[in-house]
Amino acid sequence: MIPFQYYHEHLEFFRSKHRLEDYYTTRQLIKITGVSERTIRYRISKLKVKYNGLSRYMYKENDQWFISKLIVDEFYSKYKPRKATRYNQAWESFITWVMRDSYDDDAHNYLIQAVKEKLPDQDMIKDWCFVIEKTKRGVNHVHGLSMLHHEELFGHVHRVIKDAGIPESEYDVLVGEVENRHCAEKYLRK
Repeated sequence: MIPFQYYHEHLEFFRSKHRLEDYYTTRQLIKITGVSERTIRYRISKLKVKYNGLSRYMYKENDQWFISKLIVDEFYSKYKPRKATRYNQAWESFITWVMRDSYDDDAHNYLIQAVKEKLPDQDMIKDWCFVIEKTKRGVNHVHGLSMLHHEELFGHVHRVIKDAGIPESEYDVLVGEVENRHCAEKYLRK
């Protein structure tokens, strides 16, 4: 238990630490979004009016703007970016599947490849992003991003896993809409 007299110091330390992790500088935004410095300045001038008095979204400190990760999507290019990166893609769907039993990386990579091949009109490299990670109980599971609409994609992912011979009671599949593409992409990098 933290003594009461130090409680406020600890609380302030906690807030300052998390405040820095949840905000980006303008230089970081340029790298993330792929837009120019001029575009960033223009968007800041518009957004500071929109978020006037709401410092949780953006604030200025020592002549440096800090932008919340919650509004990074408003800085992405409205047109096709000159330099496409994993960060500035227009991700539409967030994909997750987890098996009841532990399957190795090769099995999940097979399923990932099968999902990509099921939709051949998609570019295998640019239009998909998958990550295999372990749950707390040590079972591998997959997270992914796609540029396809989530309702269309769910049936294909479900069918691929079912066609691989895995009974429906042995896995869970979730394909949902990406609401904040920056946070979804950042989740895959964790």
